[in-house]
Amino acid sequence: MTDVHVTISKDSSSDFPEAKAGFRYVAGDRHSPEHERFYALLTARNRGLLSDDDQVVLRNSIVLVAGCGGIGGAVIEPLVRAGAESIVLADNGRYSIYDLGSEAVSLPEVGRLKTDAIAARIRVINPYVQVTITSAGVTDDNADELVAGADLIVDGIGAIDTNALRAKLRLHLSAKEQRKPVVSGYDVAGSLWVAVYDYRDADVRLLDGKVWAEEIETIGPVEFLSRIFASLRMPIEMVPEFERHMLGQTISPPALASTALLYGALSVRLVVDILTGRPVRSSIQIDIPSQLRPRRERLKVAGRRLALMYAVNSRLRDVRRAGRLGVYSPLDDEVFAEMRDYLEERVWEAGSVIVRQGDHGRDFFVVAEGKVQVEREHDDPTLEPDIIATLGPGEYFGELALLTDQPRNASVVAATRCRVLSLSRDAFEAYLAESATARQRLAETSVQRARTD
Repeated sequence: MTDVHVTISKDSSSDFPEAKAGFRYVAGDRHSPEHERFYALLTARNRGLLSDDDQVVLRNSIVLVAGCGGIGGAVIEPLVRAGAESIVLADNGRYSIYDLGSEAVSLPEVGRLKTDAIAARIRVINPYVQVTITSAGVTDDNADELVAGADLIVDGIGAIDTNALRAKLRLHLSAKEQRKPVVSGYDVAGSLWVAVYDYRDADVRLLDGKVWAEEIETIGPVEFLSRIFASLRMPIEMVPEFERHMLGQTISPPALASTALLYGALSVRLVVDILTGRPVRSSIQIDIPSQLRPRRERLKVAGRRLALMYAVNSRLRDVRRAGRLGVYSPLDDEVFAEMRDYLEERVWEAGSVIVRQGDHGRDFFVVAEGKVQVEREHDDPTLEPDIIATLGPGEYFGELALLTDQPRNASVVAATRCRVLSLSRDAFEAYLAESATARQRLAETSVQRARTD
């Protein structure tokens, strides 16, 4: 591994005017009186927001930023401005014009290694920061060494191609083995998802148990993303794009620079709290458009998202592997959660018939725990029914009965002891009442689903 240390020599100089004192700074040795005075001025306005102890921990900790694109690149400048002085950058990419709209990059930096460009930015903020550059990115050869030298890892590595995914998994394996905390970020259109994997706790599983260590050489980007995003409240704007990406019709999902910058805004508090041992949430989701919409509009969007995701799940069946490809669950939808008072919860023992073929039903069901089997009965009662599907937590059935008066086209039987949430037709119609278009699209996709089952 080749490391390039970016430092300021004694004969170099930079001007840092300090408005009140007319202060002129000339770069010198780290921890010299000049350095200490500069650092005090740099962090003066942190007082009251970061304690003295917080400031010391942030200054003395080594933060590894693996992947310096939109997410990773957005973290570095806020950390340096807050007082971080030991940064390790690992990325093998160069900036292109393609990145100008989604990353913190300027036109003069196009064509440069991302690590070099970011190091130069750090230099003009705080020339005393010790920056270690690994322009090979994260590899099998250097992952253990990179992680060993860090106190905290920011995982900004994408998962849109096989090589990047291997690097991400290798990074987490090293962090898990060496008990180092990792903060991962994903920007999806206007929605940001942050996951904290505090591997200092031996009970924390690799990637929260969504990916296994032995899969590092076999899992592909499609399946990885589907598992990671299975619990993510998908932005309505991204549903068609997500489907195209999952089906391999696009290489990179759309991204907004503003979403990545939000990750940078969260980073200082998050990094300081983790380094100082304060408890933090393991999952943080912020959907910017949803935060701006009034509740009436959010209901409309929720209805459209529900309809769209039914269609997406139907078309993605052929690319599911061993039932592990993630599915949209209404349980993860914020507006659906607001309707909790309308839901009835029931526990069914194994073998119980939840829905019987031929009956007229008015309920939609979501499996919360356990498994159910969807069975199609034959006209000949002496024949055993065909098992069409097995559904687990987060998966649903019975939506056709909410929209038409047709009888159930299959039976659903509890395969194990299970907990099921049901939503009546009246409650569901109230849910979608704000959007006639959503109801129409849901009806169309549900009929398509019935035809393909």
